[in-house]
Amino acid sequence: MVALAIAPDTEAERLEALHEYRILDSEKDPAFQRIAEMACTTLSTASCAISFVDAERSWKKASIGWVIQDSPRDVSLSNYIMQKGETVVVSDALAHPEVSELLPVRQDVGRFYAGAPLVSPTGYMIGAIVVADPQPREDAPEIHEKLKLLADLAMDQLNLHRLRHEYDREARSAGETKWNYWKLWNFALDGITSFSSLPLRIWSYIGFGVSALAMAYLGWIVTKSMIFGLDVPGYASLMSVILFFNGISLIGILFFLAAAIMGLWLLVAILRKGKL
Repeated sequence: MVALAIAPDTEAERLEALHEYRILDSEKDPAFQRIAEMACTTLSTASCAISFVDAERSWKKASIGWVIQDSPRDVSLSNYIMQKGETVVVSDALAHPEVSELLPVRQDVGRFYAGAPLVSPTGYMIGAIVVADPQPREDAPEIHEKLKLLADLAMDQLNLHRLRHEYDREARSAGETKWNYWKLWNFALDGITSFSSLPLRIWSYIGFGVSALAMAYLGWIVTKSMIFGLDVPGYASLMSVILFFNGISLIGILFFLAAAIMGLWLLVAILRKGKL
């Protein structure tokens, strides 16, 4: 993905791309924290931060060694890296006039800094992953390669975050909802089938299993009637017809019941939260 340069005429689109993820001020996520820990281990640094840059601030989703979660955008390393538009390695911040005035350097987080921008699928830079260490060190190609891989990993996790929250809705502040129960039902089914088809597959297998048992019982009745005969005339043919159609219909019935149960469960959860 080619990153689009930050410019005044694309800032609105960049912010829109960021806000679509609904990541700002979200709760702590162990997955992002593990990526930060992985960055420190992989690059042998004391600190790491995964930050997202809003209009006026840089907000850290996960961090190690950073005390402040929010910082002004114009003095943040994440914004500096986004402006560069590529992986940045600063061997010694004190010898780098452009970086020495940034907030982390003034707070003595470290002297060595390196980071890579977080680029959305549409090409907008929405944040950065940054590592820092108290000791200066030389630049090396493998630092750039590892940072790029870590940035891609953070973006993969961010995309998973958006998928998990795609069906969340903000609580209504005024007015009355236009949603009826039919729309809520379809909304619930979409949420289930878009997230996972496992419940439907499980009940489909159960339906096929019950149908197979019904067919086996049908074969047993036919075989028994042919070998031993039956006391009641017409019993074998009647049971054969009933079991055949019941076995076929069980597949559809169980599939529908699975969808109905999961749909009602999600509908109740939505109504209890008062999201609509």
